[in-house]
Amino acid sequence: MPSPLLLLSLLLACGSVERGTVLVCLAQGAVAQGEGATVDGIVSAIDAGDCAWQVHVDDGSGTDSVLGFSVTDGDGAGLTPDVTLAVGDTVHIEAHERLVWGTVSGFSVTAADGLVVAADEGGWGGAFADEPIDGLSVELGEVVSHEAHECVPIEGHTLVFHGDTELSLTPIEEGSLDVGGVALTAQAVAAWGYGQGTSCAITDTTDVAAWTVYR
Repeated sequence: MPSPLLLLSLLLACGSVERGTVLVCLAQGAVAQGEGATVDGIVSAIDAGDCAWQVHVDDGSGTDSVLGFSVTDGDGAGLTPDVTLAVGDTVHIEAHERLVWGTVSGFSVTAADGLVVAADEGGWGGAFADEPIDGLSVELGEVVSHEAHECVPIEGHTLVFHGDTELSLTPIEEGSLDVGGVALTAQAVAAWGYGQGTSCAITDTTDVAAWTVYR
């Protein structure tokens, strides 16, 4: 049974659930193939395109691989972080894309000393459900807010990051997280799911756990 303190927090949090968005762009080159695509190469450019932050990686094949991400809050305001990465850096990039009820995408960029940036759109179990990042996992935590709807309610959760230590954040929050000895910033963008319906039922009851981590 929930504690009195948790019940009080739920009552106070009734109203709306913050639902930010992570958009991942697997835009060009080998990463455009989606799940399992990997590239080793040199950063040739960092810019904005279909996504607010994009990195171009030259693997020597003559065609750069381009991927990136955008972060917005529930009102559409931009929250895409600045990533500490520079032209000339040597990196390993991985594209993750899963087709469930729809497509969910994610990616990671790693340097010789560890993870630089990763992002997950977060629907249908997340892009990293089949191939998690070494030393990092993210999951929904406890229910902290509630949004009533005619059909089924929406419940807002904390987002729990497991790295060298554990970090719990409520969207939209950021906090410090070490992964493999590398100091990163974790960004909780969305953490919500459907509650029990009283007047109807829906078939697509995916939870959403959207997040980024970055230097």
